[in-house]
Amino acid sequence: MNYTKKLSIGVDIDESICHLAQDILDILNNKNNTNHTLSDITRYEFGKCISVSDSDINYAVKKAIYSNPKPIKHASDVINLLGSYGDIFFLTKRKHDERDVTIKLLKDIGIKTQYALFTECDKPAVINRLSIDYMIEDRAKHAEDIAFGTNCTTLLLDRPWNRHAAIHSRILRVFDWKDIMIYFLGKI
Repeated sequence: MNYTKKLSIGVDIDESICHLAQDILDILNNKNNTNHTLSDITRYEFGKCISVSDSDINYAVKKAIYSNPKPIKHASDVINLLGSYGDIFFLTKRKHDERDVTIKLLKDIGIKTQYALFTECDKPAVINRLSIDYMIEDRAKHAEDIAFGTNCTTLLLDRPWNRHAAIHSRILRVFDWKDIMIYFLGKI
């Protein structure tokens, strides 16, 4: 008998399945009459990379979330396929009051598989509680927290703000959703 374990996959949302950073940057540039580019954002926290107030950042993030962010190429196709082989959990730091707009985003970008959504969550705690085996993430700190606090393997999507991530056997750098699909081909 050939038994394959059901996959259990966690997926971050912003900059993992939809583009948000460029939208935030465009809003900030427009508001502050600046001309910053994504290459200026070498840390996840915009305020550590460019001169901008926390209130401007909060305004830009909220506005970008409600402005229908664009999907990242192939994300929904791969997630829908992987959902056929296991459980999909969206783990996000988005606020609880952004849950409805987040569910709408998932629908709008083509997520058709069943999933569970966790907002404002402690990702390692949720991963441990649900025995999630894999996490798709863009933020270095979250990948590191997951690597050191769980048995989960994190696929870290390459972004300018995470190139300083700690080297760890359970953090694998991937460049796009095609890389993610190739990784999972050996597991499904």
